[in-house]
Amino acid sequence: MEYTASAAVEKLLENFRTIRRQTLHITTPLETEDYMMQASPDVSPAKWHLAHTTWFFEQFILKNHAENYEEFSKDSNALYNSYYETQGKIFPKSQRGLISRPTVAETFAYRDYVEQQVEAFLQNTPLTEEIADLMEVGLQHEQQHQELLITDTKYNFSINPTNPAIIPEHFSETTAAPREWLTFEEGLTEIGTNNIHFSFDNERPVHKYWIHPFSIATVPVTNREYMNFIEDGGYKEAGYWLSEGWSIVKQEQWEAPLYWEKHEGEWYAYSLQGLKKVNPEEPVTHISYYEADAFPDGQASASLQNRNGSTRSADILQRDIL
Repeated sequence: MEYTASAAVEKLLENFRTIRRQTLHITTPLETEDYMMQASPDVSPAKWHLAHTTWFFEQFILKNHAENYEEFSKDSNALYNSYYETQGKIFPKSQRGLISRPTVAETFAYRDYVEQQVEAFLQNTPLTEEIADLMEVGLQHEQQHQELLITDTKYNFSINPTNPAIIPEHFSETTAAPREWLTFEEGLTEIGTNNIHFSFDNERPVHKYWIHPFSIATVPVTNREYMNFIEDGGYKEAGYWLSEGWSIVKQEQWEAPLYWEKHEGEWYAYSLQGLKKVNPEEPVTHISYYEADAFPDGQASASLQNRNGSTRSADILQRDIL
């Protein structure tokens, strides 16, 4: 099946250009040295994100569908394959920060080259359903890496004891909305999707799922409520924690959410705007599954409440950077 309308191609090109520009916009504040940082095996350097998202379009669209395509570099597959084992040997994620060559400048040249080739391909090749679907997956994939660029960059900079601010400050007055509880009865429902134009394989197919009765809050746990948990000895009472979580608390010496630190009795948290005082009214973020699970019964502030009265914080972000 072919899409003959040129409007479909123009729309695809517009999305391609917009999303690719957004990736570069995220990296605008970075200096050359910043692109190589990898402060943990769980994060990737910004340079790798730029190259890997480019490799996806080259590997799955240009190399497989463009006639007489000439690779920018014969080494791209060895350097930028993340976990696609059918595409060749995978370089260890934990060592991505050790690859200084190709340089940052060469990485940007790689992006420019592939973008020009993709645009020329789309403008001169009938747009089949297969190509349209591959482009959609590639664009969704790049947007996922935009999120990773932000979270990885934040973690990389957080290691610096000077707490560098790399984006302009902005201020917003935040007041937590009143909490209400929405109650849902038990029953059989359907989850998943049959949409093959864009969905991931673990989302397919639509299937039956039994939902137990539950109530969920209309707003997430606030920093103020989590501060109360800390001050009440939440990180010192083993009884709150799953055994594996308590072992990690002791091993890693957790005392608060990631990026939090206390100065003269006040909680501060690192952001890409530098070290800022924690706003008590904002939702708590950067805590792990274990910390959410430990958030105790009786706080009346968890995001998820079972019918039996126990509470669990479900609408809070994970501590670990994936």
